[in-house]
Amino acid sequence: SERDIVRCRQALAEDFITIERQFLELDLQINYSKTKLMIFPADPLENLANTNHLNIITSNGIIEAVNEYKYLGIYLDTKLDGKTHTTKIGEKCEKDINALRYMKGSNWGNHPVTQQDLLNAAIRPKFEYGLPIFSWLNNTLISKLQVKQNKAIRSLTGGVKTSPISALHAITGIDYVQTRATKLSLRLFSKLYCTSSVIRNLINEILSLCELHCPYRLKNTVQLLKRVKEQIDLNHVHIFSNDELR
Repeated sequence: SERDIVRCRQALAEDFITIERQFLELDLQINYSKTKLMIFPADPLENLANTNHLNIITSNGIIEAVNEYKYLGIYLDTKLDGKTHTTKIGEKCEKDINALRYMKGSNWGNHPVTQQDLLNAAIRPKFEYGLPIFSWLNNTLISKLQVKQNKAIRSLTGGVKTSPISALHAITGIDYVQTRATKLSLRLFSKLYCTSSVIRNLINEILSLCELHCPYRLKNTVQLLKRVKEQIDLNHVHIFSNDELR
């Protein structure tokens, strides 16, 4: 509710004053242009269109409340559904794909092998970054990125819109985005499961709670976590203790 959000803002303001005071003692300065405030409501459908009244005003600057922000290469929004990140990355990849097409001609330009090297080195890593976090939340996100990849593969193979996508992927040896996303997700969550007791306990708790009844919006998440645990048990992967990780 609005009352809870206001309380949250007040608590953040009080905590920030303490942090700011400690920073001053260490002779450290806060970059207010890069420091932002985001609120993630318990209900993802809750609208936070007007966030101006949530700004934290300090003696040295203002911490602006925003609805989306780029943090460590990931575009975060209040819903945490990955749509903003996918849209932004899709726009960047579209520009790169167009540049790839301009560097190719029938009698001049890059060799197809060079084109594929550029695709693998400069374009695919952009939309693969963040895939393990968002890909299993919504299949629509995968579809949008797959369209971008299809366009890039057509460009480097000389295919047209009627060319079978499966054939183009077979020729280039490039995985479908869904396949790649699954590999990256399994790798990430398997590593976290084996190296972090906090994540491991959280995964086991989620699987236990959803054993009898699984909410529809958690279906993909639970399926992924089940597969992670099954693969670890099947292959007898060593699970590190806290003492081993010290």
